[in-house]
Amino acid sequence: MAFATGKSPIIQRGKVGSNSVLLLRDGEEFLLHAPERTAFLSLSVDLERLTRLADIELGSARFSQFVSLPGMHVPMRLLKEIKAQVCRSFDGSIRQGEHEAPALEKDVEDTLMSVLLDIFLQSHAEEKRSELAVSAYIVKKSQELALADPGGPLSVLDLCEGLRVSRRTLQNSFQRVVGMRPIEFLRCIRLNAVRRKLANSTLMESTVGDVAYEMGFRHLSHFSASYYKLFGEYPSETQRLE
Repeated sequence: MAFATGKSPIIQRGKVGSNSVLLLRDGEEFLLHAPERTAFLSLSVDLERLTRLADIELGSARFSQFVSLPGMHVPMRLLKEIKAQVCRSFDGSIRQGEHEAPALEKDVEDTLMSVLLDIFLQSHAEEKRSELAVSAYIVKKSQELALADPGGPLSVLDLCEGLRVSRRTLQNSFQRVVGMRPIEFLRCIRLNAVRRKLANSTLMESTVGDVAYEMGFRHLSHFSASYYKLFGEYPSETQRLE
């Protein structure tokens, strides 16, 4: 961890900020160019034990991704808490006698393990929030595309092409945000649009078939079944304007 007070230090050929946590694996070369008044806190832990603990909290796949990174950015608030926690642990070990050394070493090691797990979990949470924001954007844009051409057929490939995302990204985004497949959700959006149009028009202005066709439903029997499943009534039973 680098606590720079002025110009950013260069570590492993890259600039790092005051909220940077760098990861160095066993046997890797360590390159450092630091200005004056730069403080570093360096921690070394048992990777095998850290891996076992991280597998429980993060899963092996996520942990493997994290430890392959050169470093991570962590909120300054968390870094200050970590620094204080580590310093308290080391200070306590210095003040105790030699007969208590094994227990104190274990306490220091546990503190360091907890610190690293907190950093990984924080990064994992930030990544999840970022993924959710992207997914929400994809769902919103998909809805806009579906309503921009309401009479057009619903197609996953058309959405992927319009949004420039993969089918997997589209499917995962909808599952993450609304818990439904894209086509199911967008069909519900169009069914709600049909219901609004029916409720705000008279029988003289438009028939159920007209409104359904306008919103892209070509098979009236399938449309009626979907409408009933969603609203508990058939479209012909929806209250119209007098």
